[in-house]
Amino acid sequence: MVKILLNILTHGDELAGVKVADIIRARYPEIIGHGLDIQIANERAFRSKKRYIDKDLNRVFPGNPAGCYEEIRANELKPIISSYDLVIDIHSTESGSSDIVIVTKFDLNTKEILRALSSKYVLFMNIQPDRSLISCARVGLAFEMGSDKDESTVTNTIKGIELLLSQNDLIGHKESFGFETKYFDVFGQVGKPFGSRLESDIKNFVPIPKGQMFARTADGSPIFAEFDFYPVIFGSDNYETIFGFAARPLTF
Repeated sequence: MVKILLNILTHGDELAGVKVADIIRARYPEIIGHGLDIQIANERAFRSKKRYIDKDLNRVFPGNPAGCYEEIRANELKPIISSYDLVIDIHSTESGSSDIVIVTKFDLNTKEILRALSSKYVLFMNIQPDRSLISCARVGLAFEMGSDKDESTVTNTIKGIELLLSQNDLIGHKESFGFETKYFDVFGQVGKPFGSRLESDIKNFVPIPKGQMFARTADGSPIFAEFDFYPVIFGSDNYETIFGFAARPLTF
C-alpha cells in the first residue's frame, strides 16, 4: 500500500494546515494510519505562536543533531519524511500569491502527479543547496494556496489533498483543479535590505525586467533589478532578509 504523509505546521504561524488536518481526519477516518498519516512538524513553534523558535525549519534540512532547536528537529524528521512514498507539506502565505504547488524535484514521478493535479502554478525550487522539508522526500509537494485569512485557502488545499489521495486509490475519484498549469523555474532569491519596501505596482508572476526599480530602501533610495525575473511568493513582509524568489518560465 502507498504511504502518504500530510505534514502541517512546518511554520508554526501558518494555521491553515491545522484546519485542513482536522477536516481530513473527520472526512476520511478510515485511511488515517492506513495509507495516510498526519504529522505536525514544529509543534513547539505552534504552541509559542511563532513562525519558528531559532531558525526557519524549512531552511535547515537535513538538520544537525548538535544544532539549534529547528536543526535538531529537522534531523529527527528526515528519516520519517524519507520513509513515505509521497509527502504533502501544507503552507499558507500572506504574499498575495495563491494556487501554488512547489516541488524540489522534477523527475518523471513528480511530473506525472503535477499533470494530474492541473494546479494554476507550479514552482520548481531549483536552488542549491536545497534545505526544505520536501527535499528529503521521495516525492514531495508543498501547497501554498493562499492566506490564513482566506477560507478558500483551506478549501483549495483540501481539494489538492483529495486529488492526491484519489490518484493513489485511497479515496474515490476526484476531479483535477482544471487549470492549464504555468510552470516556473525558481533560480534564486531577491535580497531585501533592512526596512525596504516593494513598490505598490509589483505583482507576483508579472515580470520585472533588468534595470526596473521595484523597491525602495528605508531612506527612500531606489532598488533596481539586476536581471530579468518573475517575482514569486514576493512581498515586503514575507521574509526577514528577502523579498521572495526570482523565477523564469519553464516548459517540459
